[in-house]
Amino acid sequence: YFTYAMEPIELKELLEESLKKDDLQPDVRKRITELNAKLDINDNNVILMGKLKK
Repeated sequence: YFTYAMEPIELKELLEESLKKDDLQPDVRKRITELNAKLDINDNNVILMGKLKK
């Protein structure tokens, strides 16, 4: 597993950059848009957690 903490503004910038891509699937674009709308730059840090492939 991995964990990564990032500032909300940093995550918003990454999400906005991702939305500029033309090859996103509609469901992925929708999830990114919804997450971006929920984030506020004054929120606490965001912690990303995931499982690494073997």
